[in-house]
Amino acid sequence: MVPLELAEETSRVSAYNSEENEKSREIDVDLISEAAKELLAARYNKKVKNRELEAGDLVLRRADIGVKNAAQGKLGAN
Repeated sequence: MVPLELAEETSRVSAYNSEENEKSREIDVDLISEAAKELLAARYNKKVKNRELEAGDLVLRRADIGVKNAAQGKLGAN
């Protein structure tokens, strides 16, 4: 006795189009990746505090800007 699934095609199998499915999948992947980027940006920006800087404000500088030789590091000779 042969199972019914092997004897006749189902409507899902007969309606399957691989080219259309591939195009639809690519569009879905693009939309998901854009949505994921927006979600990550929203999560990151939620924690960021906006600060307006003006001329004369004190700011921290990177310690490695003035180092002539990167091997010296912060303990190098002045």
